[in-house]
Amino acid sequence: MCKRAGLPGQVRGFTLVELLVVIGIIAVLTAILFPVFARVRAKGRQTHCLSNVRQIGVAVLAYAADHEGWAPVAFCGPPPSRYCTPWEPDVRLTWWDIIPPYLGRSESILFCSSVKSYTPTYLLGGAVAEPGYCCLEDVNRPGELIMVIEAEPPSEKMRPEVRYVAPSTSYVPRQHDFPYHHFDRMSACFVDGHVAMLGEQDLDMASPLWNPAK
Repeated sequence: MCKRAGLPGQVRGFTLVELLVVIGIIAVLTAILFPVFARVRAKGRQTHCLSNVRQIGVAVLAYAADHEGWAPVAFCGPPPSRYCTPWEPDVRLTWWDIIPPYLGRSESILFCSSVKSYTPTYLLGGAVAEPGYCCLEDVNRPGELIMVIEAEPPSEKMRPEVRYVAPSTSYVPRQHDFPYHHFDRMSACFVDGHVAMLGEQDLDMASPLWNPAK
């Protein structure tokens, strides 16, 4: 017996089973690819942050070259800083306010894209920023002393000195005062200008990375 031909122009639709199979395949592919895309984006933010800290480091070195080897001090005020928080509107002028002319392109370099913050998300090394304490030209091992490093976004409970300057011989914070936004690591620039991603094991508070005398 001959089969009856379909009507001219008639289009066969998908069955419910076929639609469910397609949806299932898409769901599986999404589950596989989403973590990959998320990791790629996170890796991109890490690279961007490392680029930021490198440019800030270059800017600090350029500032030092114009000021007989001295880096900008942490606090320089008055007048008040442009980077004040809502709960502390009259913070003294900080090194963040002084360094932008040396950044060239944009002050957005002072902010890591992985976090949201009222104030820049990088700290100047305490041993570098203390007035009269450390001339960059006199550092014996510039490749071993942290000059710029990532910061934790500020909170109302955070002490002011933690917001602008990293540890030094005169101030030793707790380990969790520092962020590890990039695969449990954070970016840092050393006095010789090289950058690195550091983990918690690298930032022991007794580490010579904080102390130019060691």
